[in-house]
Amino acid sequence: HDALPISTPKTAFDGKQTRVDALGNIEIHNGTSFEPFFPRSIYADYSRPNGEWSTVYAAQGFNMEMRAETVSGVTIAGDAGMMAAINLSPWVTPGSSRYNDLAGLEADILGLQAAGVMDNVPFFYMDDEQHGEWDVTVAVMDLVKQLTVDVYGDRTHPIYTLNYEIGKQRRQLSDLAQISDITGTYIGGGFGEPEGRTN
Repeated sequence: HDALPISTPKTAFDGKQTRVDALGNIEIHNGTSFEPFFPRSIYADYSRPNGEWSTVYAAQGFNMEMRAETVSGVTIAGDAGMMAAINLSPWVTPGSSRYNDLAGLEADILGLQAAGVMDNVPFFYMDDEQHGEWDVTVAVMDLVKQLTVDVYGDRTHPIYTLNYEIGKQRRQLSDLAQISDITGTYIGGGFGEPEGRTN
């Protein structure tokens, strides 16, 4: 008979702003203590007027915008009572104007920190559909991990990757590099079939 696939190891992330237990339960520090957070995310429309986010998105139960890239994006989400993930996809996607622009990424992260909005960021996010990429992705994630630490050098925010291919999760935590702290895959294809396994 065929051998059953071996699941990737589940490892807790003990961040100073966001922590995730080995089962994937997320808690966010609210300034005083950690409290549970279950992300119900949306890819929001930034052309929609700022004031509509609370009535259009938050009122429907969304508590997080998935693809913020600027202080303004995090602030718009925060004004609507939502959190915002920082989207890393442009830095790892060939053809993007930000591809492999590590200096630009560093400037953007430092700008977010200087603006004081990082408490409204649960994690960094990458939609990993760049199947041939490796070195650039590792460099981007290493830079994020280097910059998102507290005064003691402890990481504050995890990195979440959405993986399109079956088995990519195993590659993202390996002897070569740790790209992701949290990982997931698409579930549910056009005909009700899973598009990927969540091992």
